[in-house]
Amino acid sequence: MLAAAQEAKATIGLLKTSVPIRDTLISFGKHYLSAVLKPQLLAVRRLANHEGGRSHVGALFYERGLKVGWQMVTEFLQQSCEAGLIAIRVSPASAPNGRATASIQLRVGSRSA
Repeated sequence: MLAAAQEAKATIGLLKTSVPIRDTLISFGKHYLSAVLKPQLLAVRRLANHEGGRSHVGALFYERGLKVGWQMVTEFLQQSCEAGLIAIRVSPASAPNGRATASIQLRVGSRSA
């Protein structure tokens, strides 16, 4: 689990406002996919999913990992939106399952796009 935590920290560390937003998002996306598809992280996720309903392991995995990581991503995207670098549009009923979906649009011609 330590390797998974280190991988997550490295991925979140790529979210920097000092780099052009387009480069930041592409780098983050590539690193994220590479990280979540590694056998070690897949094994940890399977364990957490398997134990989710039977013990507190799944909840701990979410609370200390996924939740924290996605909160950091959310904060980065909100800051980028407030700076005028991206526009975020949320469509509450656009997904077949009724869950809200969001699209991110880079601002063409902005200082960091």
